[in-house]
Amino acid sequence: MTSVLWIVCPPFLDSAAFLELRRGIVRHLSPWSLGPRREVRFVVVDNTGHQDPEITLLEDVDDVKIVHAPFNLGHQGALVFGLRALAPQIAAADRVVTMDADGEDKPADLPRLLGVLCRQPPGSLDVVLAHRTKRHESWASTCRRFSCPASGVAGR
Repeated sequence: MTSVLWIVCPPFLDSAAFLELRRGIVRHLSPWSLGPRREVRFVVVDNTGHQDPEITLLEDVDDVKIVHAPFNLGHQGALVFGLRALAPQIAAADRVVTMDADGEDKPADLPRLLGVLCRQPPGSLDVVLAHRTKRHESWASTCRRFSCPASGVAGR
């Protein structure tokens, strides 16, 4: 039986950032001992109420499933929506991680986070949390949220 590491991510109007996050995850987990019969799959929550034209870029990515929220639910609401949509597919041996695509969550942290979870027998440990001590977003992510003209920075 194959077990799955599900990565749930709500990249609000930023499919390019999600693709970068996905590349980082694949790069950092490839040396990680996923073990035989384990795979990584991604659930992208379109939290725009079908208003994101770039989300179609993800439809042809084999390991990505897109779920569409009916309207903007907010960040936490989008995660809950994605987890609820995914719940019927989660097997006992599967693992689930939520991540942001804005550069705040680092793919390099996954092996350490998952190491704690995957050393336990299935069902014995349900949740592992990461505690962030500092907030850090990439410069590119900050510029996506704000208009960054050469003459200065102006909020949207």
